[in-house]
Amino acid sequence: MFSTTTREALWSVSQISSFSISITTDSQDAVDATGTPIMTFYRAKQCEITAENALWDLGLFAAQGGGDNALVSSTSTNKFNVPIFDEVEIGSTATTATLSHTPVLPTGETYAVPYVYILNGDGTLGTKLVAGASAETGTFTQSGATLTFASGDLATGDTIIAFYEYEANGTAGSQAVKLQNTAKDFPKAGKFVLEILACDPCDKSTLYYCYLILPSATLAPDVDLDFSTDATHSFTLRAQQDYCDKQKLLYSLICPEAATRE
Repeated sequence: MFSTTTREALWSVSQISSFSISITTDSQDAVDATGTPIMTFYRAKQCEITAENALWDLGLFAAQGGGDNALVSSTSTNKFNVPIFDEVEIGSTATTATLSHTPVLPTGETYAVPYVYILNGDGTLGTKLVAGASAETGTFTQSGATLTFASGDLATGDTIIAFYEYEANGTAGSQAVKLQNTAKDFPKAGKFVLEILACDPCDKSTLYYCYLILPSATLAPDVDLDFSTDATHSFTLRAQQDYCDKQKLLYSLICPEAATRE
């Protein structure tokens, strides 16, 4: 999809597994006094394209959300918090644990890591330990990424889990991308071009690249995402006529180097 004003690429996908075009019309029948149709008048055409990308695509998902900041990357000037479920195995020093990141203190909160839980053997949450000002029985303290526990609360080989947020700032180990879908932003219209590989039925060794072009199309903001392993990423495009174009072109299909056959 290209911007019609700057010609820059707005988004692209390369794993399209299915693609279909539907052309519908608005029509009205002229009938006689008995209701017998005399003539059908066609008033307008609509063109809709549905497709699936075989893989879940961040750029496509961001485009479906709309807005200039639908997809952002963390940098030194564009920082944002990232949640983490941090599992740490307790070593020989059973009174300390080092988290993967330095927790960020949420606004209005007293502790960046308010609780940690000792995991049971089946991965479920076990004993809860509470953050406090001193490491006493059932209570731990936090300094940076280090947690300190009271003697006897943990044993070597235990695994704890801490739920907290850390800052993604673009440095190594603190990189992230963020997708945002707001209620006030919608996808931009643009020019859509689909590249298709075709072959000559009379000479299968001859291949052609064909291009389906929608001069004015809008990506529908409606999307259903399934996060199962074999899920695909579906999308819908609605082609509109260029109101100032005399042809009122919805789409064209161009096959360079291809010859017509009678």
